[in-house]
Amino acid sequence: MPGFANKVGKALGGECFANFESVGRKWNAHVVGMPLRQEIIDYAKKISQSADDQPEERSRTSEVLVIGGSQGSMRINEAIWSALPKIGGEIRFRHAVGAGNLDRIPPIARRDGYEPIGFIEDMAEAYRSADLVISRAGAVTCAELLALGKRAILVPLGHGNGEQSFNAQELVEAGSAISVTDSKFDDDWLIENLPRALALQPRVSTKPRLDAVERMVASILASSLRGRRR
Repeated sequence: MPGFANKVGKALGGECFANFESVGRKWNAHVVGMPLRQEIIDYAKKISQSADDQPEERSRTSEVLVIGGSQGSMRINEAIWSALPKIGGEIRFRHAVGAGNLDRIPPIARRDGYEPIGFIEDMAEAYRSADLVISRAGAVTCAELLALGKRAILVPLGHGNGEQSFNAQELVEAGSAISVTDSKFDDDWLIENLPRALALQPRVSTKPRLDAVERMVASILASSLRGRRR
């Protein structure tokens, strides 16, 4: 869902582009997908090329990637830390807590299979080993999760016009995510819903386009040429 700045931009600009079909219909925008980092695009293409319709061999150990933006999310952090002592060792956690939060990790959370880090430099590498991602629901993060076919637990921030809740709902409808409000996300909720999240079966056909930049450039150039001919 577009926020205030995007609404102002649309009013002032000529071409309008959208990530989701629902936004494209409402805004009369070109649906091109979300511009993604090249390493994410490369990884998504590799996943697509290696899919042979063969049953996926799942390890008995699952890895959960937890991200909360560059500064981390204390709400998510505290829920993870409280839940860890109650979750079996067959589930590993790689947790981006935020660079300023490493010294806040309580002793009860430090166990085998828990890897806290301040900040993730290479998101493609982090996604690669993740069976499930726990995250906020920013537009770029949601686009990356869809592109890579990752399962997710999304905890949308409630600010603005509810943009993150809208983003999360797109993934819920794609069968790849469970969405929970910030106020309800705690250790008890996580323990109850973690098995269901790990069992999600994302629908591959809902993957977004990976050529958003090329489509945007082509559309802008075509519009510019039309303007010159007038």
